Amino acid sequence: MPGKPLSFILFLLSLNLTLSCTSEFEGEFPREAPMPVINAIITADSTISVTLSWTRRPNSMEAFVPITGAEILLWENNTLLDLPQETEEGVYLFNHSAKAGCIYRIEVSKSGMKTVSATTIVPENMEASVILEENPLGEWDKNHFKLTLGGPTDSMRGLWIVTTLNNNNGTSVEQASGLYCNSVLPDVFNRTYDSSVPDGYVYEYEFFIRIDAQSLNTTSQVLFFKPWTMSSQIDVFIITASEDYDKYFKTAWEQKSWDPEVDLPFSYQPIFIYSNITNGYGIFAGCNIQKFRF
Repeated sequence: MPGKPLSFILFLLSLNLTLSCTSEFEGEFPREAPMPVINAIITADSTISVTLSWTRRPNSMEAFVPITGAEILLWENNTLLDLPQETEEGVYLFNHSAKAGCIYRIEVSKSGMKTVSATTIVPENMEASVILEENPLGEWDKNHFKLTLGGPTDSMRGLWIVTTLNNNNGTSVEQASGLYCNSVLPDVFNRTYDSSVPDGYVYEYEFFIRIDAQSLNTTSQVLFFKPWTMSSQIDVFIITASEDYDKYFKTAWEQKSWDPEVDLPFSYQPIFIYSNITNGYGIFAGCNIQKFRF
């Protein structure tokens, strides 16, 4: 009988841990001075835009306060670009298009604020081709997409596959809410198994497929995929991500998608959204985008 009290105590302990981990915080978060936030995704062949704002309290529903009148210096490799124009409060636009393969460094300063800085790279495009072909296992939809990928360069860290469903005139209606894919190449953090998935697939991915670019160590690697719903016109986007872009969006998804009703609350570890900003928060990241229309 000596084991019975111990087992009862362990049961109470596990119950207490479960209940305590799922309780809601109803107090006040500690106040601290607001910090500057940089938000800038630099895309090859697109003009460069930088948004600046101040942080807000975690439980606040107020809009972010823009940082106006800041001085922004931006270097492309070692060349200082012309100063930007503040086109609206907190939004700064450079009259310059980003170039693939270039390193970008930013410094933001304002009276009374520490200089905020970050560095990133805009990677070259991953060599990729997408074709729409017949799916031999197709029942609901007779076609699916075949993606052929080349090898990565050092600046490529992630490959993100996104599709949008368009209407007949080519206007994007919505991003596909998920994709089917059976390949072993994609990351599994947004994947679920479902044996009832049609057309020969068993794995489904919410909203996108992410592949570790550095795992593509050979050329001509192939995977097949299809959106959950096909439409008369579909755009497929292949996003070649820098390390900063890749870490930011992956950690943001992991934090947003954690669900205490599904995941074990007593095994939860905090998920911090990646940031490469010195003396501030946010993201300054490069990427390259290929678009295929079907």
